[in-house]
Amino acid sequence: LDPPSRPARRFGRGRKPARLIVGSVGGVVTLSSIREGDELKSINSRKIGPSYNADRAMLLMDECLEEEGFLSIAVGNDEGEDILIQVTVIKPCPHMKYEEMGMIVWKWGVLCIKEIAKDSIFKHTVLKEADHIISINDIVCEKMTPEDFAHVLSELPKEVHILIRRGRQRWSGKFG
Repeated sequence: LDPPSRPARRFGRGRKPARLIVGSVGGVVTLSSIREGDELKSINSRKIGPSYNADRAMLLMDECLEEEGFLSIAVGNDEGEDILIQVTVIKPCPHMKYEEMGMIVWKWGVLCIKEIAKDSIFKHTVLKEADHIISINDIVCEKMTPEDFAHVLSELPKEVHILIRRGRQRWSGKFG
């Protein structure tokens, strides 16, 4: 991550909080779908607020990967009608199977997340129940069954990239 190109702004009348924008991608996230210009939202469920800079975010990524054995980085854009979220998780063991990962999916018109267990490798991600799964490691899930998804997830070697769509709620305007 590189620091944002514009100086940090403070909260105040008519001002938005400072954001951490991805300037370049490298290291363990090189092969992820994170791109320049994305806004960094969270690292292993720790929100990235105005007090973070690029160096502090990189330190947090290194600490999370070393201490927790996986890295989950959320980037996004909250201004659209629906949001697409890319979650990248590194499996602690390449031979880890679907049943051991602690996420259950089901077909609810489309492939959706049904449950994320408390001891799941996905527990620190921004994934939620009822998120619509668009793809896993660039494999489109449109016609995939839950069994197919389980097979693909089990066969992935180390990095798992899941792209989901989360719709904005009509009554509140919030996502999820």
